[in-house]
Amino acid sequence: MKDFLHTFRACVFDFDLTLADGSDWIVRSFQTVLHRNGYTDVTDEACRRTIGMTLENAFMLLTGRQAVDDDVRRYRAEYTATCRPQMAAHTRFFPEALDLLDTLHEAGIRLAVVSTKESAVIRQSLRMYNIESRFTTVIGGSDVSVHKPDPSGLYLAMRQMRVDANETLYFGDNIIDAQTARNAGVPYLGVTTGMHTRAELEAYPHIAVVDSLGELL
Repeated sequence: MKDFLHTFRACVFDFDLTLADGSDWIVRSFQTVLHRNGYTDVTDEACRRTIGMTLENAFMLLTGRQAVDDDVRRYRAEYTATCRPQMAAHTRFFPEALDLLDTLHEAGIRLAVVSTKESAVIRQSLRMYNIESRFTTVIGGSDVSVHKPDPSGLYLAMRQMRVDANETLYFGDNIIDAQTARNAGVPYLGVTTGMHTRAELEAYPHIAVVDSLGELL
């Protein structure tokens, strides 16, 4: 394990495209809702680039709406009904992420997840891989009133782990994660397994940017 990881008491991870990949099912669920409501020209790439946003913000962007209105709330409800029942079954952890989690856990470093995804769905995926017990806490979208890049979720995770910002490292695959870490005063480690490039992630304060979490082992 890279030496600098030993300087932290806690490691907090974004979920989608940082620890695990369920993007194909997420995109398919977006497209199901969009097509049902007459939006047939939105690309899969555009859907994929919304991963990490709240569902309201994602549907606003994809449909060109300027505010969260009744339609956006309906799209969100339709998406949840379509996606959530099978989300865990369509999610695969990156093997190198599992290896890193094993190593960090064995080193006594506290682990947490902070994501806009619902914590119940994240926990279901963790249970499928028998690793839920390794995490001190999982903070999802319904656990905070304001979402990333607001640091509320990261603050809550640190309080529950009883660690300070300078003792915590936040891992994420997109600029929303980088902004969240910056806003919380927490060091950030970027991984290019999502939709943002190395250059986009390196534009924000960071400890390192890697192409795979396996590079840290």
